[in-house]
Amino acid sequence: MDTIRLDILRISIELNFAQETLSPLNSNLELFKPNTRNKTTPKLNINIVEKSFTGVDAKNHIKNRNRSIKLLRNGENLIFNYFTGQFLTDPDFSDVKIWSPYEKEISIERDGSINYNGDPTLRLILWGRASLEKYCYLHGALVVLEGKYILLMGDSGVGKTTLSKLSCECGGTCLTEEDPFISKIDNEIIAYGTPWPGIIGPPVPDSGKLHSIFFLEHAKQNELKRLTPPEASKLLLHNSRTFNWLPHTIPDAIDLLNITAQSIPSYRFGFTPDQSAVEKLLSVL
Repeated sequence: MDTIRLDILRISIELNFAQETLSPLNSNLELFKPNTRNKTTPKLNINIVEKSFTGVDAKNHIKNRNRSIKLLRNGENLIFNYFTGQFLTDPDFSDVKIWSPYEKEISIERDGSINYNGDPTLRLILWGRASLEKYCYLHGALVVLEGKYILLMGDSGVGKTTLSKLSCECGGTCLTEEDPFISKIDNEIIAYGTPWPGIIGPPVPDSGKLHSIFFLEHAKQNELKRLTPPEASKLLLHNSRTFNWLPHTIPDAIDLLNITAQSIPSYRFGFTPDQSAVEKLLSVL
């Protein structure tokens, strides 16, 4: 059985592929390098096992799958049924079994190496585990400009990808254009990129101290308005993704959002889609 390791956030994920199910699997591949800034937490073991539920789990198999994500329980274990497959996990997301992996998640290169994207399967598993670890999953882009980690937030179509591209053209780095996490470590808010590539380019699973947050709007000229903590908290909540399948994780997520709004400078940013917008960003960094 081959093993693929993925280290993201502070969570170490080990993927064990069953030879009889996903063959030929004849080489190991490290998808992403560990982030040495952070201490590791207990290992998360993920086993891809069979094409469908069998044996004692057969009664839990859902035949009619759709695009919604459903949570069922088998004793203490949790069973997630969603449009690309199913997985079963223990309550702390430390031991996960995946059934019916989405074919597009797995590719075998000419040299025999394995590429496992794991999206959306790993995304959902990581989201659950991270929620239990008191991380918060956001809808936004995470960009590094002049060494400062900034979040670009807003609804779809507001310009997150556009401003991320412009930032890269001006020497910045986009760590993720859709899927950042944040956490509180040693009284600092840390922002994390995630390992799934987007429109801009390859993923950069890096992390750093969050410097500022910008809530984007379309505008005829570049305008920055500093937000009060209550205003920022409301907008952060609107742009957060709580793990509603485990309701007991939601209060911790909301607490983290409120702490972030209190401690991180936040702005409403109406911008024009050119490099002058990046210059305006830099003026407050």
